[in-house]
Amino acid sequence: MTIRTVGVFCDHTSGVGGGEHYAFSLLRALLARYPVDLIVRDEAFAPDPVLFQQRFGIDLRHPRLRVRVLESPHEIRRYDLFINLSHFTILPPWARRNLLVVFFPEARSEWVAQYDAVLTISRFSASFIERYWGATHHVIAAPPVEAARFAPAPKEHLIVSVGRYFDVPDGNNKNHLLMIQALAELHARGHEGWRLVLAGSTSEAHAGYLARVREAAAGLPVDVWTDVSFDALRDLYARASIYWHAAGFHRDGLTLVPAAAEHFGITIVEAMAAGAVPVIADAGGAAEIVEEPAGGLKAATLDQFVEKTAWLIGHPDDRARMSVQAVARAGGFSHARFTRRVHDVIDMVCEADPASQARFFLADGNLARAEARLLEAIDRHPVSGDAHFDLADCWFRLGRREPALAMWRRAVELDPGHPRAARALALATRIDAQRQAVARVRSGALFGEDYFEHGRETGLNDYADYTDSFAGVQAGIVAATFQPGSCLEIGCARGEFVRELRQRGVRAFGTDISVYSVASAEAHTRGHLTASAIAALPYADNAFDLVTAVEVFEHVPPEQVDTAIRELWRVARTFVWVTVQNTDAATPEHFFTDLTHVTMKPLAWWQDRFRANGFEVLPFELPFGQFRQHQILAQPLGKHAHVSAAALAAHARALEARGDTAGLANFVDLLAQEGRTVDLAMSGAVARGDVDRAGQAVR
Repeated sequence: MTIRTVGVFCDHTSGVGGGEHYAFSLLRALLARYPVDLIVRDEAFAPDPVLFQQRFGIDLRHPRLRVRVLESPHEIRRYDLFINLSHFTILPPWARRNLLVVFFPEARSEWVAQYDAVLTISRFSASFIERYWGATHHVIAAPPVEAARFAPAPKEHLIVSVGRYFDVPDGNNKNHLLMIQALAELHARGHEGWRLVLAGSTSEAHAGYLARVREAAAGLPVDVWTDVSFDALRDLYARASIYWHAAGFHRDGLTLVPAAAEHFGITIVEAMAAGAVPVIADAGGAAEIVEEPAGGLKAATLDQFVEKTAWLIGHPDDRARMSVQAVARAGGFSHARFTRRVHDVIDMVCEADPASQARFFLADGNLARAEARLLEAIDRHPVSGDAHFDLADCWFRLGRREPALAMWRRAVELDPGHPRAARALALATRIDAQRQAVARVRSGALFGEDYFEHGRETGLNDYADYTDSFAGVQAGIVAATFQPGSCLEIGCARGEFVRELRQRGVRAFGTDISVYSVASAEAHTRGHLTASAIAALPYADNAFDLVTAVEVFEHVPPEQVDTAIRELWRVARTFVWVTVQNTDAATPEHFFTDLTHVTMKPLAWWQDRFRANGFEVLPFELPFGQFRQHQILAQPLGKHAHVSAAALAAHARALEARGDTAGLANFVDLLAQEGRTVDLAMSGAVARGDVDRAGQAVR
């Protein structure tokens, strides 16, 4: 289908916020291809050409752009493509093709399902479009920022935050008062040389809130700027060393109201483009922008917000390095990239073939929509091999091994000469071999000499000779991150990681289902290793500060997964760190290279199993490149529900006595999450303030 006429209904035409930024970026992308009617509900919504030229670089006198008032919804029928961009109004999708733009799902409407696609700005928003509206036909085009309009200048001891001054109950508030409180706390910690500048637009409706902000800032090095020009804002970004974004906080923690989190956060990208290192609330779409710890930091509480800012202030070399990485990250949100994405989305909705649409969604990671379109394609064209092969791959990524196997076989049956047929037959053969081997995987019999020494020649795996060459690197990072007094490694093989941890002063132990690997360990390490199954660990309850399992769970048969996770919960005191091969991170060929990879699931499935078995899954990854999208960091919850106050105090004093401030901090955090406190005298490490949140959770 060819697009000749485009109509864009838009309410975001009278301000200078994120909605307007997105609306006029979208117009710019459309005008690169099509003549466009910008449709407003009445003359009061007609945009100011001077304002938008200055703030967004959009010339409303473009020869292919016409601004017109909507007289009747029936006018929508005149367009080849109709785009609805409004917070609260969803017009009927009566054009030949229709695209609904939604920043966050607010109003419900019968029309949503009839739009060809729902365009949104972040994975966060997409997840709630699916959850609240049941709509899987969502696509994401993150807002663009013209990075060339921003550039770093010599950095000053300056923290900046940009956002409208308003306060709405459970709204998308920018939390200026919390940031002023955080600045006061920084100064109390000795960072008097730093200033905070708050900049944002104002309105009469929220004049009272602005007055409260000014009152709170009095006597502190806080400047409150209102309705500043774009040039002044650009200069402010350029001089800022740190950028704060507190939208998403509610009092000391993160908001529990999804709509109150930042849906994206354009000002974060603008500040990063100017070299300001962001410290933000770890919530909403904003959390997708910042890649911690490379180009910024994220906080789950106001205390963490202050702590991480203090760390940046105290580490100027790291701050300079992160500034460079922030600029590079901001470059990924270019107008050119946004324009290509918009054009690709329009091309997709214009496709008549559901299989072609499915390939778009499959490449996009929207597996639910891809599956639906592929099933429709197969129903329309039951002898099409392409759609069958695509559906098999979709089901693999969804973690549905048996349906994927059946679909690969059906695809080969339909089209034995297809370029993907040989691959599909090889995968089907491998899955059959796994079926036959699962009993030996369950018992551990398959993890013998052939598995470790002759994996490639026997076809068990891709090991020519098993060695853990990363054990030292992993041990160094794990020890520095968690500072555990004790650690259990599950799936320890020959115990290289255990050995490395012990050399770093950690009381480390290991267990593996393989009798052969444990017996093959070095003599001085062997005494710290045990051969046992993960579903029946031979250790006492709460025996270890940290439990690790690196690339283990994919070897656990599905019916044993929950039991195995509960065993980790039982023996772990504070943290569990797991990496797992999963269908988000591994192609079918990679996954089935190892015959013992019997549980094929997406990472979200694994995270859900940990939550279901008593863990809080933390949004954090250790900096291991080979384990990106493989990691789960979790804390066991409910461990202290039946522990007496005297026993809690005794354990806390023991941690304090041996100088384990990190262990004490973790212990205090866990108790706080479970609603428990411990009666510990405020002395030693606690009194010095070394334990985060000690004053709140320890008294």
